[in-house]
Amino acid sequence: MPFEEGLDAVAARHHGLARLGGAVFRIGRVGDLNELMLLGALAGVEMSLTDAGISVPPGGGVSAAEEWFRETAAPLPAIRLHMRSAFA
Repeated sequence: MPFEEGLDAVAARHHGLARLGGAVFRIGRVGDLNELMLLGALAGVEMSLTDAGISVPPGGGVSAAEEWFRETAAPLPAIRLHMRSAFA
């Protein structure tokens, strides 16, 4: 894969993004990734786009991702919390 081919072409060919070439980018990861790690990555992307002069509403992507996680997450099992006073 020659470098001259360009990053758009490489990403499009290897990650099925050809029809969106030049309009999207892929956030890659090595190893484990959870919701909080992804929210941090999205915050970094927002900050980088703003630094590059691209108008991005602060927290817009992070907020949308939070809403999606909450809407699609499996419900947590019910737990009972028993609070005891430390002074009892």
